This record gives sequence, C-alpha cells and structure tokens, in this order.
Amino acid sequence: MLLVGLRAIDPWLVGDEDEAIDDARNQCSTINGGGDADATAKSRFSNPAHEVTDDEAKTINRMLKVAFCPS
Repeated sequence: MLLVGLRAIDPWLVGDEDEAIDDARNQCSTINGGGDADATAKSRFSNPAHEVTDDEAKTINRMLKVAFCPS
C-alpha cells in the first residue's frame, strides 16, 4: 500500500523500495513530532532523478497520515 501510494504521486519516489520505506518511517516521526513536515518531505524524498515539489510534499504527508503513520 505504501509503495503504491508513493508511486501514484510520482514513480521516482520509489526508485529504491527499501529507501522509500525508510524515508516513510522517518517522515512519520516528523509528522507525529510536529516538525515542518512539508519541508522535511521535500528534502527526504528528493533524489538525483527527481526533486519533490511543494504540492508533492503535501500529498506525501497526507497519504502517510492516512495510510502508514501510526497516530
């Protein structure tokens, strides 16, 4: 479900499946900890092949909140 959701946002987000899962787990800590989740998602999920946009960062965080991050 997680990888499908990230691929739906942009396939480049899942260039390395293990890294994408680790990034998602770490992003949950930011989301649940009250940090700047959008800025962190942009930084965390960007890679040499794809720079995450502001809209993609917001979408990543919404998807993670609903489908992956424990509350």
